[in-house]
Amino acid sequence: MNLPPYNIKQAKAPGRCVWITHWLVAGMVLFTLSSGYFMSDTNWNGIGLISRSDLYMVHKSVGALVAPLLIVWLVVRLQGVIRNKFQPFSIVKIFHVTIFIILSVIVLSGWAGSSAGGYNDRIFILSLFPELFAERDIKRSLELYADHKYAVSFLWKLLLLHMVGAIYHYKGDTIARNLIEMKRKYIK
Repeated sequence: MNLPPYNIKQAKAPGRCVWITHWLVAGMVLFTLSSGYFMSDTNWNGIGLISRSDLYMVHKSVGALVAPLLIVWLVVRLQGVIRNKFQPFSIVKIFHVTIFIILSVIVLSGWAGSSAGGYNDRIFILSLFPELFAERDIKRSLELYADHKYAVSFLWKLLLLHMVGAIYHYKGDTIARNLIEMKRKYIK
């Protein structure tokens, strides 16, 4: 099957669902990354009304909300891929899939690390996170948290590249500009 080469000039601008999902995930990821930074500082005990344990709960709860949004993003993106008759993967698609995979690893390793360590917490005070491990295993918990931190470190680098690329494309690329300004147009 021979497909014509992918032409960015003929690409459709992202829709509203993609835009909303992108910025919701971006805001939540930036919150969880910054709150994780404070949580990893062993000398930090809170500020004002926010205690360290409250920050842990909110960090885990927001992280748990990222998972369903990632699934929505994946479904919306896969529909676009199917509609475009499986156009060849570009570096941009590969980059976004990599971010998706790393975010999934971060969410799952954080949840698994908490579960293995017996650090069950509530999701926004409403209900307990489901346990993944029946018995507490501190060694497994530390290994999973190490994976979590390594994936976060890798994500920071990917997000920096993502932001540089967005700024670069914002100047001359209608798709990036539409994603930032939420205009739904076709590229002419």
